[in-house]
Amino acid sequence: MKKLALTSVAMLSILASCQKSAVAPVSQDKHLKSSTLQNANASTTQNTQQDMDLTGGMVVSSCSPDLLKITRGTVHIDVRETINGNHFSYTSHQNSQGLTFVDQTTGVKYVGSLKNDLVENGSFNNGSFVATESEAIVANTAGGKNNTIIKFDLHETLNADGTMTAYIDNYRSVCQ
Repeated sequence: MKKLALTSVAMLSILASCQKSAVAPVSQDKHLKSSTLQNANASTTQNTQQDMDLTGGMVVSSCSPDLLKITRGTVHIDVRETINGNHFSYTSHQNSQGLTFVDQTTGVKYVGSLKNDLVENGSFNNGSFVATESEAIVANTAGGKNNTIIKFDLHETLNADGTMTAYIDNYRSVCQ
């Protein structure tokens, strides 16, 4: 069950951060805002903001094997990408608004939130790479001992020859 829950969280994260074209924007006006800055040191920075509809996404409940389907909600994504010579940096922050879930077995309704932060840095020259990600999904409903809290932290470091020198995966799923 823990692997299924981790897979659901990972898929929700992927849905929110990588599959931009597969998810309908909330509004055409706010679909994508982007700007590119360039300075005298040949550094290029791109800032992008996008709102995406998460309706239809799924999360595994921390309190049972039930699936919680997202019935409404928007995630706002802010991305900053910088290339400076042979180095790159990528930062993403995601924060949800108006997230609602329904338990696919019991029909119980939940309200909640999603927050994700991702930072990646690396080199185009030697392959060194560092990634750190933290995510929290909260789904609350009336009563006690039925609220789902899912959190994970991930850190990976690769040295210049591509060898992984650090890997931390801290997944927590709590029923409160």
